[in-house]
Amino acid sequence: MYELKFTYYPHPILRQKSEPLTFYTKPNDDILELIENMKKVCKLPHLNGIGLAAQQVGLVLPVAIVGIPQGDRYKLIGVVNPKIIEISSLTIVGEEGCLSFPKLFIPIERPKRIIVEAWFDDTKKFEKRELFDMGARVASHEIDHLNGIVFIDRTDASTKIEIKPKLQKIARDYPDQKPISLDISGLTTA
Repeated sequence: MYELKFTYYPHPILRQKSEPLTFYTKPNDDILELIENMKKVCKLPHLNGIGLAAQQVGLVLPVAIVGIPQGDRYKLIGVVNPKIIEISSLTIVGEEGCLSFPKLFIPIERPKRIIVEAWFDDTKKFEKRELFDMGARVASHEIDHLNGIVFIDRTDASTKIEIKPKLQKIARDYPDQKPISLDISGLTTA
């Protein structure tokens, strides 16, 4: 199994693009275990994440957790080899944050609707899914991570200037990339 190391800006792994994995009906057991552990990381109370990409836990793999809105909660779904194959021309600007950029929230424009092609762990198969609004935002954000793109890349020049001191603070406050101390006892991935 892989050792998970949470990565914060400006760690270089956040800029690395993952290559697709090859498999026939399902990813290998290590990848399936990674998905379950990434879901547990999202559920840690101090993180309360609705999405997570492999780069954020120290791995350059095409694996992400995407939170899909279900009423007032999010269903965490593992995806492998995700690819956005269609986006709507209608976009929405919304405040966005990232677990690798603690306490930084900025306006980001994302498509209102996307179609994602991937292997999904909730159905255990490769398929296409249409996602809207917050589901489309979360999936777009995580797929960006898998392509070495971070959310600050998607903002305008004036916001980049405005957030520069916050980025410097993140780099100072999170200099060490230490292994995540996971207390996942009692947590489920359902």
